[in-house]
Amino acid sequence: MLKLKRIFTYGFIFLFSILILSSCAKEDDIKYKHEKIEFENLASGYYYMPAKYLDTYYVENSETKYVDVSGFFKTLDGFYRNSYIKKSISKYRNIYTAYLYVSTGSSIEYASVTFDWINNEIKMNNPVFLNVVNTPSSVDFMAHLSELSPVTDKIVPVVYKLNDYGFDIFFKDGKCLVPLSIMNTIFLSPDYYNIYYNGEKYYGVYYDITSLDKETYNEIKTCKLNNEEQTKALREETYNQLRFVMDYYYGLKEYKNIESFDTLLDEYKEGILSLDIEKNREAYYKFFVNELDELHTRLGAYSFYNDASIKPDNWDPEKTSLTRNKYKLVQSYLQGLRPDDFDFDSPSYETKGQTLFIYMPSFNTGSIEELNSIDAYKYDSYECIKRGLSMIDYSTIRNVVLDLSLNGGGNVAALFRALGFLSDNSIDYTNYNALFQSRESILIDVDSNGDGLFDDKDSYSYLNWYILTSYNTFSAANSFAALAKSMGAFIIGQKTGGGMCSVLPIVLADSTTVEMSSAEACQMIKEEDGTYSYIEGGVDVDFELSYEKFYDYSYIDSLIHV
Repeated sequence: MLKLKRIFTYGFIFLFSILILSSCAKEDDIKYKHEKIEFENLASGYYYMPAKYLDTYYVENSETKYVDVSGFFKTLDGFYRNSYIKKSISKYRNIYTAYLYVSTGSSIEYASVTFDWINNEIKMNNPVFLNVVNTPSSVDFMAHLSELSPVTDKIVPVVYKLNDYGFDIFFKDGKCLVPLSIMNTIFLSPDYYNIYYNGEKYYGVYYDITSLDKETYNEIKTCKLNNEEQTKALREETYNQLRFVMDYYYGLKEYKNIESFDTLLDEYKEGILSLDIEKNREAYYKFFVNELDELHTRLGAYSFYNDASIKPDNWDPEKTSLTRNKYKLVQSYLQGLRPDDFDFDSPSYETKGQTLFIYMPSFNTGSIEELNSIDAYKYDSYECIKRGLSMIDYSTIRNVVLDLSLNGGGNVAALFRALGFLSDNSIDYTNYNALFQSRESILIDVDSNGDGLFDDKDSYSYLNWYILTSYNTFSAANSFAALAKSMGAFIIGQKTGGGMCSVLPIVLADSTTVEMSSAEACQMIKEEDGTYSYIEGGVDVDFELSYEKFYDYSYIDSLIHV
């Protein structure tokens, strides 16, 4: 499930500030080597970034790539709205601070990140710091949506203790030097941007390298690092970054009662640290696919040190997990019930008796170009439902069944727009951020008829709404089922497959790509006693159907006949 790209909750305030470079600040007694490495932004369809180089530093004889915090944000200008980020260096505390002020409508908040090079700690006091990114130019995630007064119950600042993971922060010549792998993890990955180094230059990509077209992917993957011997230092940095990532960012850590990943990773440590690339691949696969055993966490791409042709197969029936095998079995069975020429990747519409059936394979937000095409319904969930509702005879149709039986998820913004057709009431949505231990409650209104008004009654609440779900109804589709049920829709079929977290794309120091359940649980249900429960385990049905009856639409129509 991809996160909602919210663009108007916060207003950023430009304030004049002075960068304080004090001689009182204690500098590290180190030597470093500076290298200007070419940087190419491959996400130009989303962000315009004029920088051509990323200044890189090597401290003493270390192989670890460091970046200067200020220079890092400067290179990323266009992704980050760098002009809003102010910087200062404490005269007395030996701390570098990047900060900004944001207007939340009712108040002005101070959001900061401090880099303590004495204690090797990074502290972020407010997650809104990560919202100071530019709006993607090709996709309007907030189309037809309006947020109403989000309320956060508390925010516990996060302190990244780098000493625990073998990483250092240095301050020298007015430069605050932090490992690139850590900066990439904290400041880019959560906003769906990542930097790769293929031995020749840096590439900035939207989401991760697996999102690139096949030609560009192969061009980047085929590089001087292919089949090169790895170093012990690289393997150690990669292993330590993996520990860091899992401890701070794995969203199911609490759900699975994992206190620390040190013990869990111990079984795979030898393979990950090995200089043998095959042992690296085997250890990665066993940990991410078999050990964690959940569909939001998977291997995206092996490192550049592998042959460019080698790709992970998370679904290999001989090696994969029980969860993935069950998912595939249900998928194969349900697909076998459809005609041979049925297109499972495109929406379809069918009416039986008093019921309209809309098959939706995923929750998508179409690009501006896609929305202007004659097939907009294929690329955008809002347009998909809108098209189906425009086709029906309202003198006979009383029910709508959204068939999400093979819907594996998608974009959260798309599911909100789809929910708007069910009710005129605001969508009551809760986002839990495990990193900051904060729970944000949001009311969302949807302009379902596209007239630009959010206070008119333009839903189709006079119809009876049903959601057809299976074990393969996952991620955003799982959240949709939970929210739709809370809004009065009926869930029919089989219990959903779960998935409550957004997906976080991570690039490890060796350039291995991992996608994992992030620290943001994008949908939780509030119970009558005021507590919140997870939906990772799935959403129960109101009316159970055997799988063999899933696409017998005449039977379903007779079952729900009103």
